[in-house]
Amino acid sequence: MSKILLDVRIKTLEGKDMRDQVIKEDKDGQPIKDEKGNFTFDRPPITLRRVCEQTLIRPTLDVDERTGREKPIKEEKMIEIYDLLKRIHEAAAHIELDSKQVTLLKEMIHKKFPSSVLLVGRAFELLDPMGKAEEKDKK
Repeated sequence: MSKILLDVRIKTLEGKDMRDQVIKEDKDGQPIKDEKGNFTFDRPPITLRRVCEQTLIRPTLDVDERTGREKPIKEEKMIEIYDLLKRIHEAAAHIELDSKQVTLLKEMIHKKFPSSVLLVGRAFELLDPMGKAEEKDKK
């Protein structure tokens, strides 16, 4: 089991917080627009928790290795993803994950953000600082 801090901010190479772009909402959850009718945005820091939640809430589909086409995620895996999503969302500042859960998160983050080397790399460092999850799974 690994103890993982969830609210750690993801940093740029210069050590600044990476920022998300989220549409601002009023107290009723309606998008706020400026005087020209354009959406307005907040730019909160990206945390490991946010990366994990965004990855799990809308997972990238699996690919059929034979045809190369996307295929639905199997029911058992979907339940596993949902349970992990709930645990991460409800966790306090940290969470205990086993190597299988860490490996699943890393696989899914890589699929969700395939062109964001820095985001994926930072998330992997925070989830599995010693790169041990895959080694445990291979045993």
